[in-house]
Parts: sequence; C-alpha cells; structure tokens
Amino acid sequence: MIPEKQKISWLTAILRGLLFAFIWLILSEGVISSWWIGVPAVLLAVIASIAIPPVPIVWHEVPRFTFFFLQPRSLPPAHVQLASPSMISHFDYMKPR
Repeated sequence: MIPEKQKISWLTAILRGLLFAFIWLILSEGVISSWWIGVPAVLLAVIASIAIPPVPIVWHEVPRFTFFFLQPRSLPPAHVQLASPSMISHFDYMKPR
C-alpha cells in the first residue's frame, strides 16, 4: 500500500531548514564563505526530507547494522602495489621548482 502524501506545514519546513542550516554550520566550522554551497545544500535537504517518505526503523536490527560498519577491515596484502612506479615518477616531474 502506498501512503498518501503528507501535508507539511510551512513551520515544519522552516524548522527543518534551520536544523539543516545548523548542521551545515557545524560541518563547515562556521566559515561564512562556505554558505555559497551550503544554502543550496540546505534547500535540497529540506526538499528531500519532505519528498522522501519516512522509513520505519527495525530497532532489533540496528546493533547488527552497526557492528557490520564498525568491524575492523584488513589492509591489502603486502605484495599488492597501490601505485605503479611509473605513476610515482610522473608525479616527481610535477613538483614545483
């Protein structure tokens, strides 16, 4: 069954906008020049939060979900090269003189 669209009041949209703006302020560490991208990001977040219906959380699955992302990941084996020597030497030519 598809839920009907919920009516969102202007007050709800404004409160969400203020919340997302506060989160942006924290993430940008208060840098005023970051708002040129922060304002569109906050507006898109408000639109998305209104357009996307809420998903119910299955609380007994949360610990398993958390454990999956917190388990330690192994490093690549020592014999795996992450960058080829030719690539590294290419970057040596790009150093400023």
